Amino acid sequence: MTERPETVQLAQRSRASWHLRANAIVVGWLALTVVVALAGDVLPASRWLLIHVFLLGAVSTAILIWSEHFTVALLRVRTPPRRGSLARLGVLNAATVAVLAGVSAGPWQVAAAGAALVAGVVVWHAAVLVLLVRQALPGRFGHVIGWYVSAAGALAAGASWAGCWPRTSGTGRRTSGCMPRMPR
Repeated sequence: MTERPETVQLAQRSRASWHLRANAIVVGWLALTVVVALAGDVLPASRWLLIHVFLLGAVSTAILIWSEHFTVALLRVRTPPRRGSLARLGVLNAATVAVLAGVSAGPWQVAAAGAALVAGVVVWHAAVLVLLVRQALPGRFGHVIGWYVSAAGALAAGASWAGCWPRTSGTGRRTSGCMPRMPR
């Protein structure tokens, strides 16, 4: 039983449209990276902010989009519902904004909550990839997905660690809190 050509064309158009819209988020993060770089020391914690806008914003978003895409392509499984992908992207980006705002402007609790959400979204994403592997027949490149899941685990561990980083005051003494207050 083969699909009709119109159905295949519609699915391809829908997939291309999805990737165009999803990658617009990545382009937005890249544009924000340029803005932060040009603003320089005007922003609080400017170096930290520059690195994290690029890596946590643009790169993490791109990884969520493309690791799911390549998992589906390599395993030849049905694309998971877009609702879940959209929810993961939305929560990841909201959590990223919380981390960036919490560390650069405070309060630290916002950053810690954002870091916890980043870890949660990445674990959720890894679980979706594992479910896709379980649905698929063994394939030539199926082992690659294990590396995607391992990378998700590393990011979740890093987000958890960063979210519980002991905060220090300007004197170097530990104070209450979970996130560091970054110097200017």
